[in-house]
Amino acid sequence: MRYAEPPYWSPSNIIQYDRCPDISGKYSNDGNNLGTRDTSYLYDDLTVEGLLGTHECEKCPVDIHWIKQDEEMSVSIESDKGIITKLLKKESGDFYCQDGQLLIDYSQGGEAIVEGYLRKGTRVFQRGKNGSLMKTDKFSVYGHILIFIPYVFNEIIEYAQWWPFEYILDEEAANNR
Repeated sequence: MRYAEPPYWSPSNIIQYDRCPDISGKYSNDGNNLGTRDTSYLYDDLTVEGLLGTHECEKCPVDIHWIKQDEEMSVSIESDKGIITKLLKKESGDFYCQDGQLLIDYSQGGEAIVEGYLRKGTRVFQRGKNGSLMKTDKFSVYGHILIFIPYVFNEIIEYAQWWPFEYILDEEAANNR
């Protein structure tokens, strides 16, 4: 299943980098998902930490900054429970960069034989010229139906976009006037 690539995903709307992209900034945790789900959560997508349940903190700010350009970055989410921070390191395999894009390989779910499904894929992050952070998620799902019938959903592609946090605050202020 492949969702249509949004028109603003074209190379002319993406900042081109010779190395890892500068995705530093503060973004709202909830993003527009132009794929199968209504919302995509930035902290979970960057840290591959689906267990944190940051979906309960949709409007919380997520702060991303390079500690050492192209090598190590900090990703934090600020909630009423405090600040959760995770360091992502290139040398640990948390991410890699290619063609000016930041890529994160992931595997979620249990073993297909035991837990029912396994989702494997790559998330590709880029910075838009409009200030947004854009993600293309390419993945496959493996599993079984009624224990005996195996299935594979070949490459599925989803798109998501997050706006800088100050855009969200400006929009909320405008809506409250």
